[in-house]
Amino acid sequence: MTLRRVILIEYIKIFGLHGEKDVLLRFDSNVKIIIGDNGSGKTTVLGALYAILSLNFHKLGKVEFESIELKFSNGETINLDKDNIGIGRYLELLEHPVLEGINNSISPDDLFELVKVVRSMPYSRVQHLPEFRKISRRSRWTSREIYDRLSYVGDKVIVETDNNSVSDTIKQTIKNNIKGRILYLPTYRRVEEALNKLGYLDDDFNQEEQLIQFGMNDVKARFNKIKSELKETAVKLYTNLNGKMLTQLTSAYKASELEFSKLEKREELRIVLSRVGDSISSQTKDQIMRLIENGDIKRDRYHPLVFVLSNLVDVYLEQKETDDAIKQFVEVANKYLVSKEFVYDENNVDIKIRNIKTGNIVELENLSSGEKQLISLFSMLYLDKADNYIVIFDEPELSLSIEWQESLLPDMLDSGKCNFLVAATHSPFIFENSLDNKTGIIEVIREG
Repeated sequence: MTLRRVILIEYIKIFGLHGEKDVLLRFDSNVKIIIGDNGSGKTTVLGALYAILSLNFHKLGKVEFESIELKFSNGETINLDKDNIGIGRYLELLEHPVLEGINNSISPDDLFELVKVVRSMPYSRVQHLPEFRKISRRSRWTSREIYDRLSYVGDKVIVETDNNSVSDTIKQTIKNNIKGRILYLPTYRRVEEALNKLGYLDDDFNQEEQLIQFGMNDVKARFNKIKSELKETAVKLYTNLNGKMLTQLTSAYKASELEFSKLEKREELRIVLSRVGDSISSQTKDQIMRLIENGDIKRDRYHPLVFVLSNLVDVYLEQKETDDAIKQFVEVANKYLVSKEFVYDENNVDIKIRNIKTGNIVELENLSSGEKQLISLFSMLYLDKADNYIVIFDEPELSLSIEWQESLLPDMLDSGKCNFLVAATHSPFIFENSLDNKTGIIEVIREG
């Protein structure tokens, strides 16, 4: 379990939470598991923390509070007063009567951003934006009327010179301290409730499946990207050998002991030969492997070939980090599949799911909802190039068996990419593992 040693955040305080109390959440490491009864403010504090760290201050409009104080471990402190962070404009915009019939077509955050875009972009360009087109499909207004309404509300509500907004100094302080990619995982139950409140109907789409399907598309994209990158790299490096060969073949080339030793990595060599695709015929590949296996490769006439093959082994070693990441993902992901398993074909750089009993291929879409959520999460942590995640996880135990609850957070941390993890839970099994000393509560420092 690899974590950065320097603690990211020292504490977050929320004053006047729900109009009745001041609360404090301390961080004594970069892993914090919040426990406590319903109503203790776990979800609210996580949401506020995400809104601040991601610079989405308008999301604080959903929280009843007076002010928030957040202290980073380097001693820098930021203070946010609810009356001075522009939340009023955000709520006024969303509830403006001119946007009736428009404000339930996309998320509040997307609508807020779209209004800001409309103020600086002509209709000819705005009409092609995905979010604008989504509104147009669902609204009774024409696209031109929608544009005019958004523009009108933007001019009335959003005033660029308004001083009631978060200062650049506060934003810069956050940016200086938060370098990773923020991954916010609210409960799926709450996401579904939020979609319903926005006015999405069953005939628009099935909320849960649409949300999870998006994750599966991401997983497919990651698999395809890795496959493409590994194959393209192999072909490119193989092609680059041509220049080296010209240099070596101008004289009688004598292979070194080091180059011969690389041919002992036969499985690696077989893999990289497969990845160069049609650049080498299958007959030639088989002939090369026979030369190695029967020892004929040591003849003087084959020394130039030894040079090429040893360089191909180097190609594999260059790709080994990605290969190892895939293998780690497969090993971890298989712990969370029932009667199924991921299989990684290194030769063809192919990742598939197989039914253990029948051997049939299982499509990602046919996984259970719980399996989909976890596979999407682990593919992000283990396969994405990003190596610095800040994870905020609300109720990770939902829909998970006890066994999965016990291993989920440790497996996330074992990716080596979670430099900060805070989770809120009702389940003791979430921390019945190596994280049992990372628990804490939200302290009430004033009540009434």
